[in-house]
Amino acid sequence: MRKKLTYFVLVLSLPVLFSCAYFNTYYNTKKYYKEALNEHKKRQGEQPTSAEKQKFDITIKQASKVLQLYPNS
Repeated sequence: MRKKLTYFVLVLSLPVLFSCAYFNTYYNTKKYYKEALNEHKKRQGEQPTSAEKQKFDITIKQASKVLQLYPNS
């Protein structure tokens, strides 16, 4: 009986876990984009800094992940 209850609770909690993963990925994407945009605004020269490039790259990877894993969002 206890084993069945454990499985039942696990099955009910799966949608919550997946939705948390979506919001976490989306939040991190927005955070990196804002940081990269701030780096871009602070820049004096024409060439982007390595920190700016890195943050934009992370933003692209995270946004791609959101689009691939959660296409209906």
